[in-house]
Amino acid sequence: MKIRTDLRIGDLSFLQQSHTEFYYREYQYTVPFEYYVGKAISEFYESYTPERSRIWIVEKAGRRVGSLVLQDRGTTAQLRFFLLLPEVQGKGIGGQLLQHFLDFCQEKEYESAYFGRPTNN
Repeated sequence: MKIRTDLRIGDLSFLQQSHTEFYYREYQYTVPFEYYVGKAISEFYESYTPERSRIWIVEKAGRRVGSLVLQDRGTTAQLRFFLLLPEVQGKGIGGQLLQHFLDFCQEKEYESAYFGRPTNN
C-alpha cells in the first residue's frame, strides 16, 4: 500500500463516491447527503493550496482505497474525508494517516485542529 499527497484527476470523485456509498450503506443517507459531500469537496478544492492544505490518498495495487483531507481554516486545520475501504481497515493505515495529519499540522504551525463542523465557542 502507498499513501500519496499529490492531488490527481479522479481523487475528488473518489472522495465523493466512497463517502456517499459508505454513508448510504451504514446509515442510509441518500441524495441530500451526496449533495452535501459534493459541496464540501468543492469548498476544499476552491481553497486548496498545497502549502497549507493536504490530501492523503491510500492506494493498493494502483486503486484508491482510502483518504484523509486537511482543510486550511486559517490558524486551524479541519480533518475531513477520513475513510478507509473495508479491505484495508485494521491494518494500521488509519493510524498512519492520522499521524501524517498531526505532523503536517505541526509543520505548518496550526494552533488547533478539529473534526466535523466548526463551533462558535
